[in-house]
Amino acid sequence: MRGKDEYELGDLTAVIDQVAKDEVCKLTGKEEYSAGDLSVEVDRRVKSTVADFCGKEEYEAGDLTREVSTRVEARVNEFTGADEYSFGDISREIERQRAAWVLDFVSKEEYEFGDITKTIVKNFTGKDDYEFGDVTKKAIKNITGKDDYQFGDITRTLGQKLFGNKQVPKKKE
Repeated sequence: MRGKDEYELGDLTAVIDQVAKDEVCKLTGKEEYSAGDLSVEVDRRVKSTVADFCGKEEYEAGDLTREVSTRVEARVNEFTGADEYSFGDISREIERQRAAWVLDFVSKEEYEFGDITKTIVKNFTGKDDYEFGDVTKKAIKNITGKDDYQFGDITRTLGQKLFGNKQVPKKKE
Protein backbone atom coordinates (compact mmCIF):
# COMPACT_ATOMS: atom_id res chain seq x y z
CA MET A 1 0.00 0.00 0.00
CA ARG A 2 2.95 2.31 0.58
CA GLY A 3 5.04 0.96 -2.36
CA LYS A 4 7.74 -0.44 -0.09
CA ASP A 5 9.32 -3.87 0.00
CA GLU A 6 9.20 -4.21 3.77
CA TYR A 7 6.90 -3.05 6.54
CA GLU A 8 8.19 -0.38 8.88
CA LEU A 9 6.70 0.74 12.16
CA GLY A 10 4.00 3.33 11.44
CA ASP A 11 3.24 2.22 7.85
CA LEU A 12 -0.24 0.98 8.74
CA THR A 13 -1.04 4.17 10.67
CA ALA A 14 0.12 6.31 7.75
CA VAL A 15 -2.07 4.35 5.30
CA ILE A 16 -5.15 4.55 7.53
CA ASP A 17 -4.54 8.28 8.07
CA GLN A 18 -4.38 8.89 4.32
CA VAL A 19 -7.50 6.80 3.61
CA ALA A 20 -9.43 8.76 6.26
CA LYS A 21 -8.26 12.10 4.83
CA ASP A 22 -9.19 11.00 1.28
CA GLU A 23 -12.69 10.03 2.44
CA VAL A 24 -13.13 13.39 4.18
CA CYS A 25 -12.06 15.12 0.93
CA LYS A 26 -14.73 13.12 -0.94
CA LEU A 27 -17.37 14.21 1.59
CA THR A 28 -16.36 17.87 1.53
CA GLY A 29 -15.54 18.13 -2.17
CA LYS A 30 -12.13 19.62 -1.35
CA GLU A 31 -8.88 18.73 -3.09
CA GLU A 32 -6.75 18.77 0.06
CA TYR A 33 -7.54 17.86 3.63
CA SER A 34 -7.29 20.41 6.44
CA ALA A 35 -7.74 19.69 10.12
CA GLY A 36 -11.38 20.22 11.14
CA ASP A 37 -12.83 19.60 7.66
CA LEU A 38 -15.01 16.72 8.86
CA SER A 39 -16.42 18.70 11.80
CA VAL A 40 -17.17 21.68 9.58
CA GLU A 41 -18.90 19.44 7.00
CA VAL A 42 -21.02 17.63 9.59
CA ASP A 43 -22.03 20.99 11.09
CA ARG A 44 -22.93 22.36 7.65
CA ARG A 45 -25.05 19.32 6.76
CA VAL A 46 -26.90 19.26 10.08
CA LYS A 47 -27.69 22.98 9.87
CA SER A 48 -28.86 22.61 6.27
CA THR A 49 -31.14 19.70 7.19
CA VAL A 50 -32.59 21.61 10.16
CA ALA A 51 -33.19 24.69 7.97
CA ASP A 52 -35.04 22.49 5.43
CA PHE A 53 -37.10 20.89 8.22
CA CYS A 54 -38.02 24.37 9.49
CA GLY A 55 -38.81 25.68 6.00
CA LYS A 56 -36.02 28.25 6.11
CA GLU A 57 -33.17 29.13 3.78
CA GLU A 58 -30.58 29.35 6.52
CA TYR A 59 -30.26 27.88 10.01
CA GLU A 60 -30.35 30.07 13.09
CA ALA A 61 -29.66 28.86 16.64
CA GLY A 62 -32.87 27.62 18.29
CA ASP A 63 -34.70 26.90 15.02
CA LEU A 64 -35.11 23.19 15.69
CA THR A 65 -36.41 23.69 19.23
CA ARG A 66 -38.93 26.31 18.07
CA GLU A 67 -40.11 24.19 15.12
CA VAL A 68 -40.54 21.01 17.15
CA SER A 69 -42.37 22.96 19.85
CA THR A 70 -44.71 24.53 17.27
CA ARG A 71 -45.46 21.20 15.63
CA VAL A 72 -46.07 19.40 18.93
CA GLU A 73 -48.35 22.20 20.16
CA ALA A 74 -50.36 22.11 16.93
CA ARG A 75 -50.74 18.34 17.12
CA VAL A 76 -51.73 18.40 20.80
CA ASN A 77 -54.30 21.13 20.11
CA GLU A 78 -55.63 19.12 17.17
CA PHE A 79 -55.89 16.00 19.36
CA THR A 80 -57.53 17.73 22.32
CA GLY A 81 -59.65 20.20 20.33
CA ALA A 82 -58.34 23.03 22.53
CA ASP A 83 -56.97 26.32 21.26
CA GLU A 84 -54.26 26.33 23.90
CA TYR A 85 -52.63 23.52 25.88
CA SER A 86 -53.10 23.20 29.61
CA PHE A 87 -51.36 20.59 31.72
CA GLY A 88 -53.45 17.41 31.74
CA ASP A 89 -55.30 18.08 28.47
CA ILE A 90 -53.88 14.98 26.79
CA SER A 91 -54.78 12.69 29.71
CA ARG A 92 -58.29 14.14 29.88
CA GLU A 93 -58.80 13.66 26.13
CA ILE A 94 -57.56 10.06 26.26
CA GLU A 95 -59.97 9.36 29.14
CA ARG A 96 -62.84 11.05 27.26
CA GLN A 97 -62.18 8.96 24.15
CA ARG A 98 -61.86 5.75 26.21
CA ALA A 99 -65.18 6.42 27.95
CA ALA A 100 -66.88 7.18 24.61
CA TRP A 101 -65.47 3.96 23.12
CA VAL A 102 -66.77 1.90 26.07
CA LEU A 103 -70.29 3.37 25.77
CA ASP A 104 -70.25 2.77 22.02
CA PHE A 105 -68.99 -0.80 22.51
CA VAL A 106 -71.69 -1.69 25.04
CA SER A 107 -74.37 0.31 23.13
CA LYS A 108 -75.51 2.15 26.23
CA GLU A 109 -75.85 5.75 27.39
CA GLU A 110 -74.32 5.03 30.80
CA TYR A 111 -71.81 2.38 31.84
CA GLU A 112 -72.52 -0.12 34.60
CA PHE A 113 -69.96 -2.49 36.07
CA GLY A 114 -69.89 -5.70 34.02
CA ASP A 115 -71.22 -4.18 30.78
CA ILE A 116 -68.02 -4.93 28.86
CA THR A 117 -68.00 -8.58 29.96
CA LYS A 118 -71.70 -8.96 29.14
CA THR A 119 -71.17 -7.47 25.68
CA ILE A 120 -68.19 -9.73 24.96
CA VAL A 121 -70.15 -12.82 26.08
CA LYS A 122 -73.16 -11.72 24.01
CA ASN A 123 -70.98 -11.14 20.94
CA PHE A 124 -69.31 -14.53 21.38
CA THR A 125 -72.40 -16.63 22.14
CA GLY A 126 -74.97 -14.67 20.15
CA LYS A 127 -77.31 -14.83 23.15
CA ASP A 128 -78.81 -11.87 25.03
CA ASP A 129 -79.40 -13.83 28.23
CA TYR A 130 -76.28 -15.63 29.44
CA GLU A 131 -76.60 -18.92 31.23
CA PHE A 132 -73.73 -20.65 32.97
CA GLY A 133 -71.90 -22.84 30.45
CA ASP A 134 -72.91 -20.85 27.33
CA VAL A 135 -69.34 -19.75 26.62
CA THR A 136 -68.02 -23.31 26.94
CA LYS A 137 -70.84 -24.70 24.77
CA LYS A 138 -70.15 -22.09 22.07
CA ALA A 139 -66.40 -22.76 22.19
CA ILE A 140 -66.96 -26.52 21.82
CA LYS A 141 -69.40 -25.93 18.96
CA ASN A 142 -66.79 -23.72 17.25
CA ILE A 143 -64.25 -26.54 17.56
CA THR A 144 -66.43 -29.54 16.71
CA GLY A 145 -69.17 -27.97 14.59
CA LYS A 146 -71.74 -29.93 16.64
CA ASP A 147 -74.56 -28.52 18.79
CA ASP A 148 -74.45 -31.40 21.28
CA TYR A 149 -71.18 -32.51 22.84
CA GLN A 150 -70.33 -36.14 23.44
CA PHE A 151 -67.24 -37.35 25.20
CA GLY A 152 -64.35 -37.62 22.69
CA ASP A 153 -65.75 -35.08 20.18
CA ILE A 154 -62.91 -32.61 20.72
CA THR A 155 -60.21 -35.26 20.43
CA ARG A 156 -61.78 -36.69 17.26
CA THR A 157 -62.17 -33.24 15.69
CA LEU A 158 -58.60 -32.21 16.49
CA GLY A 159 -57.33 -35.56 15.24
CA GLN A 160 -59.23 -35.06 11.96
CA LYS A 161 -57.84 -31.56 11.57
CA LEU A 162 -54.30 -32.65 12.31
CA PHE A 163 -54.17 -36.02 10.60
CA GLY A 164 -57.19 -36.21 8.29
CA ASN A 165 -59.00 -39.50 7.62
CA LYS A 166 -55.97 -41.75 7.75
CA GLN A 167 -56.73 -45.40 8.19
CA VAL A 168 -54.87 -46.95 11.04
CA PRO A 169 -54.03 -50.60 10.42
CA LYS A 170 -55.30 -52.92 13.10
CA LYS A 171 -52.82 -55.15 14.82
CA LYS A 172 -52.98 -58.77 13.88
CA GLU A 173 -53.57 -61.07 16.74
